[in-house]
Amino acid sequence: RMTRLEHAIIQETRVHLATLKNLLATPPEERVTECGCDLEFLNADARLSALLNLGHLPESGMSEAGARALLDIESERALLLTPEQANDDASVP
Repeated sequence: RMTRLEHAIIQETRVHLATLKNLLATPPEERVTECGCDLEFLNADARLSALLNLGHLPESGMSEAGARALLDIESERALLLTPEQANDDASVP
């Protein structure tokens, strides 16, 4: 059984995954900033990665069910981001 905190962490992780999905549906050239990088994409992915990392830490305080839920979300993220996709979306050539 997961705690309320675990549920909140998982919900927040799902929100960041949804943000990433929405960003990936938008052409990179529409999201790129003056510096030539997609800061919104990079920030969303960094927030998502930080939360997903809790599923890998043995002393994170996450229950097995909570860690498993985060690993499932991480698998969804991996399906979204092939190496080519991640490189293409991080910057526009």
